[in-house]
Amino acid sequence: MKKISQSQLERLREIYYLYLDESGHATFKAKKLYKTINERYLTIGGMLLRGDLHWTELLPRTNDVLTRHFGRSDAFLHFTDMNTKAGVFSGISDEARASFWEDFLDAVASVDCTLMSITIDKQRMQDKFKVYLDDPYHLLIVWHTERVIYELTKREKQERRRDNHIPGLMAKLIIEARNEKSDQRLKRSYRNIYENGSKRFITITAREVQSKLISSEIAILQKEDRNLGLQVADMLCNPLHWTTLLRFCSEDIEAMRGATKKSEAVEKFWQKLGNKIAHDKSGKIEGYGIKLFPMPSRMSPTEIAE
Repeated sequence: MKKISQSQLERLREIYYLYLDESGHATFKAKKLYKTINERYLTIGGMLLRGDLHWTELLPRTNDVLTRHFGRSDAFLHFTDMNTKAGVFSGISDEARASFWEDFLDAVASVDCTLMSITIDKQRMQDKFKVYLDDPYHLLIVWHTERVIYELTKREKQERRRDNHIPGLMAKLIIEARNEKSDQRLKRSYRNIYENGSKRFITITAREVQSKLISSEIAILQKEDRNLGLQVADMLCNPLHWTTLLRFCSEDIEAMRGATKKSEAVEKFWQKLGNKIAHDKSGKIEGYGIKLFPMPSRMSPTEIAE
């Protein structure tokens, strides 16, 4: 395990990492009819974690789970591999996979972290905004930037009740590389928000963004970097994606798939980590920890047309 000094840990107490992953298909074309769940919905979601806790909590606890289940701490985690019995999950029983998933979720649940995701319904977005359409990536990054600012501001207020001399908290957004076209879209969206702010959902000024994000560029890492935070985000993004879809889009999902029941993996995720999803003072997660855009309405443009 890579070592880190106490002075480095102290500096990392002021920095939060938002590890993000993608579930669904990024392609968006106006006037396209999206017939499958994978084409229609795009989610970017993951975990907000204080920098020092990556080393003192997430890394050792995850390594312990990996060592117990696979005999080595450098086993690579990928949710699709777990679902399809590939990678480190090939050749192991369904019971062993279920046992790993439960232990992995317990490890994440023991870490002081916050989960969040936003999902774009590309079909409803193009039905509702026939004149003005935005790149789904841009909306996703805008929302996550807003959420990070909200979360850090809330934490600063909580910490100042105990210590009036704490410095301002800052964050870094980190996501795994996809392909050149998608990565460039993400970079443009992030840079636009950093330089100009946004008025998409709530108003955030460029000054607010720059005071809370430590870089003018989003960090896009390769799979070969084997970043643990991104591996954890990969394992959590799919359950966050399906939690959102089954909560808000059950009728649409049933029409496309014929069933709306949660998988065992998603159900277990909700049981173990539901309380880690970002929420407001009353505990409401909708619009805070999970968000769907646009929200279904009783009479959506698609339903009216039909």
